[in-house]
Amino acid sequence: MPDQKSKDVQKVCTMCGETKPREEFKRVLTKRQSASLLRRASVRSPISVISSRCKKCWQQTKRKAPLTIKQIKNKKASGDLHAVVADIMLTQRKQNANLIKKRVMTEYWEKKKAEPIKRLTQNLQQQVAKYANRYHATKSKDPHHALLRQHRENYEMAKRARDELLSRAKAGEVFDINVPLAQFFKKGVSDV
Repeated sequence: MPDQKSKDVQKVCTMCGETKPREEFKRVLTKRQSASLLRRASVRSPISVISSRCKKCWQQTKRKAPLTIKQIKNKKASGDLHAVVADIMLTQRKQNANLIKKRVMTEYWEKKKAEPIKRLTQNLQQQVAKYANRYHATKSKDPHHALLRQHRENYEMAKRARDELLSRAKAGEVFDINVPLAQFFKKGVSDV
């Protein structure tokens, strides 16, 4: 007899395999689930059942994503969600939808605003890379080449001009995206 009583008190979870008290397996069905189990059109109150999985495993299988507006309305209509709770959730979803739209549009316009600076940066970087390649190629071929000093100066001036133009562009000044850096070598960026 004691073995029979222990079987009633303990149960093994089919998901995690742990032996737990029978109370850990009790769960309340929704009204829709209760009606389906009893094979009726509707029920007044939900029923409790002993599940094959424990409460901890049930929580793991529950939906992680929040309910959509349509799902909330369906659950409200079927009685699975209380009307007041459903109304609160619907107002929250609508407010969140407006905040999401606002955030998306703000990000869009920030990206649009930063696009010319990004393209200017790419163009200037290509030009600086051209001067760097010329300097390093000349240096690797002949470290005492006559134009090596001139190439190094051009490379350094290109870097200075790039940094100055980018700081002015970020401050709000408008430049042509395809501006050549060579025009700033003689007179400097500040003079333009």
